[in-house]
Amino acid sequence: MNRLNGKRWFWMSLTLILGLLLFAAGSQPQPLAAQAGSWQARYWNNLTLSGTPVLQRTEPAINYNWGDGSPAPHRRQ
Repeated sequence: MNRLNGKRWFWMSLTLILGLLLFAAGSQPQPLAAQAGSWQARYWNNLTLSGTPVLQRTEPAINYNWGDGSPAPHRRQ
């Protein structure tokens, strides 16, 4: 009886771990395709860069000074 419980625990644990790994892999943002000489940009509305970006776009250069502004003021959320 203990041997069955051990096998059941093993398979349940393995299933849970694989499910969590698949969920984590599927929840990552997809890579953006940038052309040569351009940059892939993602903008979040939090300091930890967590969750879904509120704006994704390809930038021609990294040369910005928004001050207290936003890269896309109409997209503040």
